[in-house]
Amino acid sequence: MFPAHAHRSKRMIFCRLPILPIFLCAFFKPSFALEILAEINPPSIYQTKEGKIRGYFHDYVAEILARAQLDAEIRAIPWKRAYAKTLENSDTALFPTARTAQREKLFKWVGPIGVSYWSFFRKNNDPLDINSLEEARSGGPIGVVLGSAREAYLKQLNFKNLVPAYNHEQLHTLLIKGRIRLIASSEVTTLNHLRQKNEPLDSLERLHDYRTCFLYLALNRDTPDSLVSSLQKALDDIRKNGRLQEIRQSNAPPLDRANKRSLDATLDPENSGKGCFQE
Repeated sequence: MFPAHAHRSKRMIFCRLPILPIFLCAFFKPSFALEILAEINPPSIYQTKEGKIRGYFHDYVAEILARAQLDAEIRAIPWKRAYAKTLENSDTALFPTARTAQREKLFKWVGPIGVSYWSFFRKNNDPLDINSLEEARSGGPIGVVLGSAREAYLKQLNFKNLVPAYNHEQLHTLLIKGRIRLIASSEVTTLNHLRQKNEPLDSLERLHDYRTCFLYLALNRDTPDSLVSSLQKALDDIRKNGRLQEIRQSNAPPLDRANKRSLDATLDPENSGKGCFQE
């Protein structure tokens, strides 16, 4: 794939040639080729043995791109690097991204494509009990994904007991080895991760729910508004006509209570444009 700016430059130069009738330039619409970044987080986003990216979040975005007739490449890199790259580079987007107040003006948004209910989790044989953010602050080491919205939020609340991890896989490893006592994660992500590892779903216990964040495709601020509108319309269409639900139901994991709650909130038109709010 050629860089997006190369696509645009070729068309601009071509249409400036004096031998080309100006009216013909109307037929050469500039394309905007995106590089879309994601973090591997099975089963919502995973990599096959052949190196292809799959998962229901991937499939949502792929469907949106196809309907918007947009040239794009979806690839997976570590979250912190993907976030920084999307901030710095035009023609770049990132998903799924929590639409926090701190990020609101840093990106342009298409969504929601999901929702994340933030909670603290412990091992089921740990007597630790958490009923508030204040209790979590003094409840022992808390694992959180490096560069995530959860890390930023808890740091903003002056949490000093955070232990960063590169991904959710490492979070669970730290918990099993006793390096941390709590995980700051979402219910859907945690349950889906346990399924991927073939571990009992009750091996971790959800404690205090402390925030809800809707998830979006976040685009670099230089993305044309017309493109953002086109992508949003494509998403709205697949939410209305049942295609998004069809994609989700055809992919693992099953729609248990937690996953169905998330899907229902994503499909509800009243949640369009919503970001994060405190529980």
